[in-house]
Amino acid sequence: MGARVYTGAATPTTITSSITNVSTSVTIASATNWLTSGQFSVVIDPGLAGEEKCLATLSGTTLTFVTRGYDNTTAASHNSGAVIYPVPTAIDFSEANTHVNASSAVHGVAGTIVGTTDTQTLTNKDLTDSTNKINWSAFAGKNAVINGGMDIWQRGTSFSNPNSNISAYCADRWQYYRGGFNTNISASQQSPSLTGFQYNARIQRTATDTGTSGMFLAYALETKDSLRFAGQPVTLSFYARAGANFSSSGAGLFAQIIYGTGTDQSNATGLTGATAVNSNTFTLITNGTGGIMNGWQRFTVTGTVPSSATEVAFTFTYTPTGTAGANDYFEITGVQLELGSTATTFSRAGGSIGGELALCQRYYYRQTAQTTYSLFGSGIAFSTTAVNGYIKLPVTMRTAPASLDTSSNLGVYDGANLISATFVLNSLNTLDIGSVIATSSGLTQWRPYHFVSNNSTSSYFGFSAEL
Repeated sequence: MGARVYTGAATPTTITSSITNVSTSVTIASATNWLTSGQFSVVIDPGLAGEEKCLATLSGTTLTFVTRGYDNTTAASHNSGAVIYPVPTAIDFSEANTHVNASSAVHGVAGTIVGTTDTQTLTNKDLTDSTNKINWSAFAGKNAVINGGMDIWQRGTSFSNPNSNISAYCADRWQYYRGGFNTNISASQQSPSLTGFQYNARIQRTATDTGTSGMFLAYALETKDSLRFAGQPVTLSFYARAGANFSSSGAGLFAQIIYGTGTDQSNATGLTGATAVNSNTFTLITNGTGGIMNGWQRFTVTGTVPSSATEVAFTFTYTPTGTAGANDYFEITGVQLELGSTATTFSRAGGSIGGELALCQRYYYRQTAQTTYSLFGSGIAFSTTAVNGYIKLPVTMRTAPASLDTSSNLGVYDGANLISATFVLNSLNTLDIGSVIATSSGLTQWRPYHFVSNNSTSSYFGFSAEL
């Protein structure tokens, strides 16, 4: 039914011929001030026993009936000369009153109309496309996982057999380790052939290995980042696929969200009161066999974090079986941990690659030589064998650096002489300055020295404030 129209000055008139109860049109004697577009209601023989209302349209003086017997009246025959004029009807008042009192299903909309000033909760809305979701595709902070896209690899791109669980970092912020012992396991940077991602992490069992202890890739939030999830629903989402010789039973990858009640702990060392929020085992598709996105699938784990939680972490694990083949691995990228019970479009925690790097450097910073004799920092020799000096850190770290890793090709330089040296961390570290002691021989006490790369572009200093 089309919209009805109204006028307040239409002159009453008469019909010029008789009509039956099924007639579809009639000519009126005059159409002064009558509407000539749209549908409106008229009354014929008002106040008489055969009074009838109709919904009609007008062209010239020809009235065409849209509906006979309108507004709870009965279609009837009318004689020539019967009085006719436009009138309001009961439906005009009842519809308006229903609209005023309705909070939903108005204006032809099935749901609730969204106000411009009212405080309302939006659900099932789409601001950008036809997926019926609000697509927060990329803004800083939605994703609590720093380096969830595996973009930053300050320590290198290939790792194997970590000395301990604590030091087992591969891609920035990501720990890899093996249950019971840390042999015959490796982690490496790979290219995923997945739209939107440049890198992924691969966790692999060494070929011919027969050990069946678990293989882990793990991430832990510090307490400051974990508290936002306390008492809230949370969703972990990620992309994963398997190698051709993935030996986990049923090609299963176990993903688990964990909470604890300690402060700034990691999965490898254990969370105080560690308890699962939720977990699931997912069947992976083999890399290189086609299928969904060349083997990549997106998976989710959802649960509610207790209000007592002060730490949140998660792990990806598989338990190998038999003897490892050449491609006994799983791969991960696009990891996101967010508030709510639905996985949304992946977003980098820092909002950009630069932002992601700065967040990573809050936990670990590696300064690498850009030339064969790059300058790292400076200090003063407090004896003939040691220089106490400082290296400026680019961001404020989580805590004062607790450990230092360096290359072997480093030295100290006084403007004339370059002398090989080894470096250890000094206790004078601050959140934004790394304090180191260079040990060498043949130094001049109280002379200033620069810390430099010794004819190598692979020289580096690495400062760690990791969990």
